Amino acid sequence: MATSTDIGSRGLGRMNPTSLHDDDGDDYVRVATCGTPTEAHLLQGMLQSHGIAAIVPDANFIQADTWMTQAVGGVRVLVRRGGMEAARTVIADFDAGAFELDGDGPPPVSVAPLTAPVFSPDRIALLSLVLTPAFGAMLQWANSMSSGSPGDRRRDAAWLVFLGVLTALAVWGAHRIQPGPWVVIRASWAMSFVTVVWYFVVLQPLSKALLTSHGRHYPKRPVRVPALVTLVIAWGLGWAISG
Repeated sequence: MATSTDIGSRGLGRMNPTSLHDDDGDDYVRVATCGTPTEAHLLQGMLQSHGIAAIVPDANFIQADTWMTQAVGGVRVLVRRGGMEAARTVIADFDAGAFELDGDGPPPVSVAPLTAPVFSPDRIALLSLVLTPAFGAMLQWANSMSSGSPGDRRRDAAWLVFLGVLTALAVWGAHRIQPGPWVVIRASWAMSFVTVVWYFVVLQPLSKALLTSHGRHYPKRPVRVPALVTLVIAWGLGWAISG
C-alpha cells in the first residue's frame, strides 16, 4: 500500500493542486481536503481500512508551518484514480454517520405525535429573555399538557415551579434596587443567564426533536397574544408594587 513516504522515495513526475503522478504512471487524485493533518490522517486510515490506497502528501509541510494551511488550500487526501468512486462512497457513508458506534453522543430526545399545535420552543426562549423565564416555562408546560407524555408534564411542571420562584425573587431584588413600572422586565434581563441555560438544557433538544420528527412546518400556536397579555400584566405589576 502506498504512503506519502513511499511516493516520495520513488520520486514524483509532476505535482499539481489536485493530483500526484508517480513513476509507474498511476495518478493520485484528491477526494477530500481537511483543515488539519490529524483529520486527514484519520480519513486516510478509514479509507485504508476499506482497502483503498490513500496518501496525505501535505501533512509534513502543514505541520512545519500551520499558517500555510489556507494558502495551500488545506491538507489533501489523495487516492488512486481507480479507487476514486469507492473512496467517495466511503466518505459519504462516513459523513452520513454510518460508522458511528452504538451509544455515541447523547440519547436522542423523542417527542410524542402532535395532537394539537404547540408553541415553538425557540420562540418561547426568545420571548423569555424579555418576559421572564416563568413566562416561557408556562408556555412549555402548556405544550406538554396538550401533546406531551406524563413524564413531559411532570418535568415541565417542575421547571415552571422552579423558574417561577426564581422570577419572583429576581423581581423582588430588582424592586429593592430600583422600583418602577418596568421592574419585571429588568428582572427578566437580570435572569438572562438562567433563561439561556434552561433553553440549552430543555428547549433546544425539544426543538431539534420536533424538527426531526415533524419537519420545519409542524403546527405552531401563535405566541403573540400570550406575549402581549404577559407584557401588560408585567407592566401593571410593576406599577402596583412600586406605587
